[in-house]
Amino acid sequence: LSFLSAAAFEMGKQDPRLARSAGDLIAKCLEEAMQRRTYSFVVRDWGDPLQESTSLRGNVLYLGHLNLMLVRYAELTGDAHHDALCHRLSIALHRNFERSPTLCLESSPGVCWTSDQVVALASLVGHDRLYGTHFRGVAHAWVARMRSNLDAKTHLLPARLDARTGEQLQPPRGSTLAFAIPFLCEIDPDFAREQYEGFVKHFYVHRGGLGAFRESIHGRRGPQGLRDRYGAPVLFGLGVSASGFGLAAAKAVGDRQVFGEVLQAGEIFGVPVSFLRRKDYLLTPRVGDSVALWAKALPPSTSVRPAYQRRFGWLAGYLPAFSLAFLFGVTAHLGALRRARVGLSVCQSLRDGQLGRAAAEV
Repeated sequence: LSFLSAAAFEMGKQDPRLARSAGDLIAKCLEEAMQRRTYSFVVRDWGDPLQESTSLRGNVLYLGHLNLMLVRYAELTGDAHHDALCHRLSIALHRNFERSPTLCLESSPGVCWTSDQVVALASLVGHDRLYGTHFRGVAHAWVARMRSNLDAKTHLLPARLDARTGEQLQPPRGSTLAFAIPFLCEIDPDFAREQYEGFVKHFYVHRGGLGAFRESIHGRRGPQGLRDRYGAPVLFGLGVSASGFGLAAAKAVGDRQVFGEVLQAGEIFGVPVSFLRRKDYLLTPRVGDSVALWAKALPPSTSVRPAYQRRFGWLAGYLPAFSLAFLFGVTAHLGALRRARVGLSVCQSLRDGQLGRAAAEV
Protein backbone atom coordinates (compact mmCIF):
# COMPACT_ATOMS: atom_id res chain seq x y z
CA LEU A 1 0.00 0.00 0.00
CA SER A 2 2.77 2.41 0.91
CA PHE A 3 4.71 1.91 -2.33
CA LEU A 4 1.62 2.04 -4.49
CA SER A 5 0.60 5.34 -2.87
CA ALA A 6 4.18 6.61 -3.29
CA ALA A 7 4.06 5.79 -7.01
CA ALA A 8 0.68 7.52 -7.35
CA PHE A 9 2.00 10.58 -5.51
CA GLU A 10 5.04 10.95 -7.80
CA MET A 11 2.98 10.46 -10.95
CA GLY A 12 0.30 12.90 -9.84
CA LYS A 13 2.88 15.50 -8.84
CA GLN A 14 4.69 15.30 -12.16
CA ASP A 15 1.57 15.29 -14.36
CA PRO A 16 -1.33 17.47 -13.17
CA ARG A 17 -3.67 15.52 -15.45
CA LEU A 18 -3.15 12.48 -13.24
CA ALA A 19 -3.42 14.32 -9.91
CA ARG A 20 -7.09 13.58 -9.30
CA SER A 21 -6.93 9.85 -10.10
CA ALA A 22 -3.66 9.59 -8.16
CA GLY A 23 -5.29 11.21 -5.14
CA ASP A 24 -8.22 8.79 -5.35
CA LEU A 25 -5.78 5.86 -5.42
CA ILE A 26 -3.92 7.14 -2.35
CA ALA A 27 -7.25 7.57 -0.57
CA LYS A 28 -8.09 3.91 -1.27
CA CYS A 29 -4.67 2.85 0.00
CA LEU A 30 -5.21 4.87 3.18
CA GLU A 31 -8.63 3.34 3.70
CA GLU A 32 -7.15 -0.14 3.49
CA ALA A 33 -4.15 0.77 5.66
CA MET A 34 -6.46 1.96 8.44
CA GLN A 35 -8.44 -1.27 8.52
CA ARG A 36 -7.80 -3.16 11.72
CA ARG A 37 -6.95 -6.34 9.82
CA THR A 38 -4.04 -4.46 8.22
CA TYR A 39 -2.42 -3.28 11.45
CA SER A 40 -3.48 -6.10 13.77
CA PHE A 41 0.20 -7.02 14.28
CA VAL A 42 0.67 -3.63 15.98
CA VAL A 43 -2.22 -3.99 18.41
CA ARG A 44 -0.71 -7.03 20.11
CA ASP A 45 2.33 -5.13 21.46
CA TRP A 46 1.35 -1.45 21.44
CA GLY A 47 -2.43 -1.16 21.30
CA ASP A 48 -4.60 0.37 18.59
CA PRO A 49 -2.67 3.34 17.14
CA LEU A 50 -5.81 4.89 15.64
CA GLN A 51 -7.52 5.22 19.01
CA GLU A 52 -7.11 8.63 20.63
CA SER A 53 -6.52 7.00 24.02
CA THR A 54 -3.55 4.94 22.77
CA SER A 55 -0.08 6.21 23.55
CA LEU A 56 1.88 6.21 20.31
CA ARG A 57 5.16 4.94 21.64
CA GLY A 58 6.18 2.09 19.34
CA ASN A 59 6.09 0.38 15.98
CA VAL A 60 7.76 2.92 13.78
CA LEU A 61 7.19 0.54 10.85
CA TYR A 62 3.43 1.05 10.69
CA LEU A 63 3.29 4.60 12.05
CA GLY A 64 6.02 5.87 9.72
CA HIS A 65 4.47 4.47 6.55
CA LEU A 66 0.98 5.57 7.52
CA ASN A 67 2.12 9.11 8.31
CA LEU A 68 4.03 9.39 5.05
CA MET A 69 0.92 8.29 3.14
CA LEU A 70 -1.15 10.92 4.99
CA VAL A 71 1.37 13.67 4.22
CA ARG A 72 1.51 12.74 0.54
CA TYR A 73 -2.26 12.59 0.25
CA ALA A 74 -2.66 16.07 1.77
CA GLU A 75 0.17 17.49 -0.34
CA LEU A 76 -1.21 16.13 -3.61
CA THR A 77 -4.93 16.76 -3.09
CA GLY A 78 -5.11 19.63 -0.60
CA ASP A 79 -7.81 17.66 1.21
CA ALA A 80 -7.74 18.27 4.98
CA HIS A 81 -9.84 15.19 5.82
CA HIS A 82 -6.93 13.35 7.48
CA ASP A 83 -5.05 16.36 8.83
CA ALA A 84 -5.92 15.72 12.49
CA LEU A 85 -4.52 12.19 12.37
CA CYS A 86 -1.46 13.34 10.43
CA HIS A 87 -0.69 16.05 13.02
CA ARG A 88 -1.19 13.58 15.88
CA LEU A 89 1.16 11.01 14.35
CA SER A 90 3.80 13.59 13.43
CA ILE A 91 3.85 15.12 16.91
CA ALA A 92 4.08 11.67 18.51
CA LEU A 93 6.88 10.51 16.20
CA HIS A 94 8.86 13.69 16.76
CA ARG A 95 8.43 13.44 20.53
CA ASN A 96 9.42 9.77 20.59
CA PHE A 97 12.55 10.37 18.50
CA GLU A 98 13.63 13.20 20.79
CA ARG A 99 13.08 11.13 23.92
CA SER A 100 14.88 8.06 22.62
CA PRO A 101 18.48 7.80 23.93
CA THR A 102 19.49 6.17 20.63
CA LEU A 103 17.36 8.45 18.40
CA CYS A 104 15.75 5.26 17.10
CA LEU A 105 12.27 3.83 17.59
CA GLU A 106 11.26 0.20 17.87
CA SER A 107 10.18 -1.70 14.78
CA SER A 108 9.42 -4.68 16.97
CA PRO A 109 9.90 -4.98 20.74
CA GLY A 110 13.55 -4.29 21.55
CA VAL A 111 14.69 -4.02 17.92
CA CYS A 112 15.22 -1.05 15.58
CA TRP A 113 15.52 -1.52 11.84
CA THR A 114 17.30 1.47 10.34
CA SER A 115 15.24 1.30 7.15
CA ASP A 116 12.05 1.88 9.18
CA GLN A 117 13.52 4.95 10.86
CA VAL A 118 14.11 6.81 7.60
CA VAL A 119 10.49 6.38 6.47
CA ALA A 120 9.21 7.99 9.66
CA LEU A 121 11.80 10.77 9.45
CA ALA A 122 10.91 11.41 5.80
CA SER A 123 7.28 11.82 6.88
CA LEU A 124 8.36 14.49 9.40
CA VAL A 125 10.35 16.32 6.75
CA GLY A 126 7.30 16.20 4.49
CA HIS A 127 5.12 17.53 7.30
CA ASP A 128 7.48 20.49 7.67
CA ARG A 129 7.32 21.18 3.95
CA LEU A 130 3.53 21.07 3.89
CA TYR A 131 2.53 22.64 7.21
CA GLY A 132 5.54 24.76 8.15
CA THR A 133 6.38 22.82 11.32
CA HIS A 134 9.90 22.33 12.66
CA PHE A 135 10.42 18.59 12.93
CA ARG A 136 13.36 18.44 10.53
CA GLY A 137 15.92 18.95 13.30
CA VAL A 138 15.42 15.45 14.68
CA ALA A 139 16.03 14.00 11.21
CA HIS A 140 19.36 15.84 10.96
CA ALA A 141 20.27 14.70 14.47
CA TRP A 142 19.51 11.10 13.48
CA VAL A 143 21.79 11.36 10.42
CA ALA A 144 24.59 12.77 12.59
CA ARG A 145 24.10 9.92 15.07
CA MET A 146 24.18 7.29 12.33
CA ARG A 147 27.33 8.75 10.79
CA SER A 148 29.10 7.87 14.03
CA ASN A 149 27.55 4.40 14.16
CA LEU A 150 28.24 3.06 10.66
CA ASP A 151 29.57 -0.42 9.99
CA ALA A 152 33.33 -0.36 10.57
CA LYS A 153 34.24 -2.32 7.42
CA THR A 154 31.89 -0.86 4.83
CA HIS A 155 30.88 2.51 6.38
CA LEU A 156 27.27 1.65 5.62
CA LEU A 157 24.15 1.76 7.78
CA PRO A 158 23.77 -1.38 9.90
CA ALA A 159 20.56 -3.26 9.29
CA ARG A 160 19.44 -3.66 12.89
CA LEU A 161 20.19 -1.93 16.20
CA ASP A 162 19.40 -2.59 19.82
CA ALA A 163 16.56 -0.26 20.83
CA ARG A 164 18.05 0.56 24.24
CA THR A 165 21.78 0.78 23.60
CA GLY A 166 22.07 1.45 19.87
CA GLU A 167 24.45 -1.50 19.57
CA GLN A 168 24.65 -3.04 16.11
CA LEU A 169 22.78 -6.34 16.00
CA GLN A 170 23.18 -7.03 12.31
CA PRO A 171 25.60 -5.72 9.63
CA PRO A 172 24.45 -3.93 6.49
CA ARG A 173 22.05 -5.87 4.28
CA GLY A 174 21.15 -5.26 0.68
CA SER A 175 17.39 -5.09 1.18
CA THR A 176 17.48 -2.64 4.11
CA LEU A 177 20.02 -0.34 2.46
CA ALA A 178 18.16 -0.28 -0.84
CA PHE A 179 14.92 0.40 1.06
CA ALA A 180 16.42 3.28 3.03
CA ILE A 181 18.27 5.22 0.31
CA PRO A 182 15.27 6.72 -1.56
CA PHE A 183 13.90 8.09 1.72
CA LEU A 184 17.33 9.30 2.81
CA CYS A 185 17.32 11.44 -0.33
CA GLU A 186 14.44 13.42 1.20
CA ILE A 187 16.29 13.85 4.51
CA ASP A 188 19.94 14.37 3.55
CA PRO A 189 20.85 13.94 -0.16
CA ASP A 190 24.60 14.00 0.55
CA PHE A 191 24.35 11.17 3.09
CA ALA A 192 22.08 9.27 0.70
CA ARG A 193 24.67 9.60 -2.07
CA GLU A 194 27.45 8.34 0.21
CA GLN A 195 25.39 5.35 1.26
CA TYR A 196 24.42 4.57 -2.32
CA GLU A 197 28.01 4.62 -3.56
CA GLY A 198 29.02 2.19 -0.81
CA PHE A 199 25.94 0.09 -1.49
CA VAL A 200 26.91 -0.32 -5.14
CA LYS A 201 30.55 -0.96 -4.27
CA HIS A 202 29.82 -3.81 -1.86
CA PHE A 203 26.54 -5.28 -3.09
CA TYR A 204 26.16 -4.72 -6.84
CA VAL A 205 26.73 -7.52 -9.35
CA HIS A 206 26.59 -6.96 -13.12
CA ARG A 207 27.10 -9.26 -16.09
CA GLY A 208 26.29 -8.83 -19.75
CA GLY A 209 24.31 -5.62 -19.37
CA LEU A 210 22.20 -7.04 -16.51
CA GLY A 211 22.48 -6.10 -12.84
CA ALA A 212 21.29 -7.21 -9.40
CA PHE A 213 22.11 -6.60 -5.73
CA ARG A 214 23.29 -9.13 -3.19
CA GLU A 215 21.46 -9.49 0.12
CA SER A 216 24.65 -10.14 2.07
CA ILE A 217 28.26 -9.17 1.50
CA HIS A 218 29.43 -12.62 2.57
CA GLY A 219 28.23 -15.96 1.29
CA ARG A 220 25.56 -17.06 -1.15
CA ARG A 221 22.76 -16.83 1.41
CA GLY A 222 21.28 -13.95 3.30
CA PRO A 223 21.55 -13.60 7.10
CA GLN A 224 18.27 -15.50 7.43
CA GLY A 225 19.13 -18.19 4.90
CA LEU A 226 17.23 -18.21 1.63
CA ARG A 227 14.87 -15.37 2.64
CA ASP A 228 15.40 -11.70 3.40
CA ARG A 229 13.71 -9.59 6.04
CA TYR A 230 10.68 -9.04 3.82
CA GLY A 231 10.21 -12.73 3.06
CA ALA A 232 11.47 -12.52 -0.52
CA PRO A 233 13.87 -15.20 -1.78
CA VAL A 234 17.66 -14.92 -1.94
CA LEU A 235 18.87 -16.81 -5.01
CA PHE A 236 22.58 -17.53 -5.44
CA GLY A 237 23.26 -14.70 -3.03
CA LEU A 238 21.18 -12.20 -5.03
CA GLY A 239 18.27 -10.65 -3.18
CA VAL A 240 14.91 -10.12 -4.85
CA SER A 241 14.03 -7.32 -2.40
CA ALA A 242 17.54 -5.88 -2.56
CA SER A 243 17.32 -5.67 -6.36
CA GLY A 244 13.74 -4.36 -6.39
CA PHE A 245 14.41 -1.61 -3.86
CA GLY A 246 17.82 -1.11 -5.48
CA LEU A 247 15.98 -0.07 -8.61
CA ALA A 248 14.34 2.75 -6.63
CA ALA A 249 17.64 3.65 -4.96
CA ALA A 250 19.41 3.98 -8.33
CA LYS A 251 16.61 6.15 -9.72
CA ALA A 252 16.51 8.37 -6.64
CA VAL A 253 20.21 9.24 -6.90
CA GLY A 254 20.20 9.54 -10.69
CA ASP A 255 22.30 6.47 -11.53
CA ARG A 256 20.87 5.69 -14.97
CA GLN A 257 23.41 2.99 -15.69
CA VAL A 258 22.60 0.78 -12.70
CA PHE A 259 18.88 1.57 -13.00
CA GLY A 260 18.86 0.39 -16.61
CA GLU A 261 20.76 -2.82 -15.89
CA VAL A 262 18.60 -3.84 -12.92
CA LEU A 263 15.43 -2.96 -14.84
CA GLN A 264 16.57 -5.06 -17.81
CA ALA A 265 17.24 -8.01 -15.51
CA GLY A 266 13.76 -7.65 -14.05
CA GLU A 267 12.24 -7.54 -17.52
CA ILE A 268 13.92 -10.83 -18.41
CA PHE A 269 13.70 -12.85 -15.20
CA GLY A 270 10.29 -11.54 -14.17
CA VAL A 271 8.84 -13.38 -17.21
CA PRO A 272 6.69 -10.61 -18.75
CA VAL A 273 3.47 -11.59 -20.51
CA SER A 274 0.89 -9.44 -22.31
CA PHE A 275 -2.82 -10.18 -22.35
CA LEU A 276 -5.65 -7.89 -23.44
CA ARG A 277 -3.24 -4.96 -23.79
CA ARG A 278 -2.06 -5.46 -20.21
CA LYS A 279 1.50 -6.36 -19.31
CA ASP A 280 2.12 -8.55 -16.30
CA TYR A 281 5.03 -10.47 -14.77
CA LEU A 282 4.54 -14.11 -13.85
CA LEU A 283 7.37 -14.27 -11.29
CA THR A 284 6.92 -10.83 -9.71
CA PRO A 285 4.66 -10.41 -6.64
CA ARG A 286 2.18 -7.54 -6.51
CA VAL A 287 4.31 -5.59 -4.06
CA GLY A 288 7.17 -5.95 -6.55
CA ASP A 289 5.01 -4.37 -9.24
CA SER A 290 4.27 -1.44 -6.89
CA VAL A 291 7.97 -0.98 -6.06
CA ALA A 292 8.91 -1.04 -9.76
CA LEU A 293 6.21 1.51 -10.58
CA TRP A 294 7.42 3.72 -7.72
CA ALA A 295 11.02 3.42 -8.92
CA LYS A 296 10.11 4.42 -12.46
CA ALA A 297 8.14 7.43 -11.20
CA LEU A 298 10.80 8.71 -8.77
CA PRO A 299 12.59 11.90 -9.85
CA PRO A 300 16.37 12.01 -9.23
CA SER A 301 17.13 14.14 -6.17
CA THR A 302 20.92 14.07 -6.50
CA SER A 303 23.58 12.72 -8.87
CA VAL A 304 26.35 10.16 -8.56
CA ARG A 305 29.32 9.13 -10.62
CA PRO A 306 28.86 5.95 -12.71
CA ALA A 307 29.53 2.91 -10.60
CA TYR A 308 31.96 1.56 -13.18
CA GLN A 309 33.10 2.14 -16.74
CA ARG A 310 30.82 -0.09 -18.73
CA ARG A 311 32.20 0.22 -22.27
CA PHE A 312 32.81 -3.36 -23.39
CA GLY A 313 34.55 -4.69 -20.29
CA TRP A 314 31.62 -7.00 -19.54
CA LEU A 315 32.49 -8.95 -22.70
CA ALA A 316 35.56 -10.41 -20.99
CA GLY A 317 33.46 -12.81 -18.95
CA TYR A 318 31.66 -14.03 -22.06
CA LEU A 319 34.58 -14.02 -24.51
CA PRO A 320 35.28 -17.78 -24.28
CA ALA A 321 31.65 -18.65 -25.02
CA PHE A 322 31.46 -16.10 -27.82
CA SER A 323 34.71 -17.47 -29.28
CA LEU A 324 33.49 -21.06 -29.24
CA ALA A 325 30.18 -20.04 -30.80
CA PHE A 326 32.03 -18.09 -33.49
CA LEU A 327 34.39 -20.97 -34.27
CA PHE A 328 31.50 -23.43 -34.37
CA GLY A 329 29.62 -21.16 -36.75
CA VAL A 330 32.64 -20.66 -39.00
CA THR A 331 33.40 -24.39 -39.05
CA ALA A 332 29.81 -25.25 -39.90
CA HIS A 333 29.81 -22.56 -42.61
CA LEU A 334 33.06 -23.80 -44.15
CA GLY A 335 31.77 -27.36 -44.11
CA ALA A 336 28.61 -26.28 -45.88
CA LEU A 337 30.68 -24.40 -48.49
CA ARG A 338 32.88 -27.44 -49.04
CA ARG A 339 29.87 -29.70 -49.51
CA ALA A 340 28.33 -27.20 -51.87
CA ARG A 341 31.49 -27.04 -53.98
CA VAL A 342 31.63 -30.84 -54.20
CA GLY A 343 28.01 -30.92 -55.23
CA LEU A 344 28.58 -28.32 -57.92
CA SER A 345 31.55 -30.29 -59.27
CA VAL A 346 29.44 -33.46 -59.50
CA CYS A 347 26.64 -31.60 -61.23
CA GLN A 348 29.10 -30.07 -63.64
CA SER A 349 30.58 -33.48 -64.45
CA LEU A 350 27.17 -35.01 -65.01
CA ARG A 351 26.10 -32.13 -67.21
CA ASP A 352 29.29 -32.37 -69.31
CA GLY A 353 28.79 -36.14 -69.74
CA GLN A 354 25.21 -35.69 -70.87
CA LEU A 355 26.18 -32.98 -73.35
CA GLY A 356 28.97 -35.21 -74.73
CA ARG A 357 26.59 -38.12 -75.32
CA ALA A 358 24.06 -35.85 -76.96
CA ALA A 359 26.68 -34.48 -79.35
CA ALA A 360 27.85 -38.00 -80.29
CA GLU A 361 24.29 -39.08 -81.10
CA VAL A 362 23.85 -36.10 -83.43
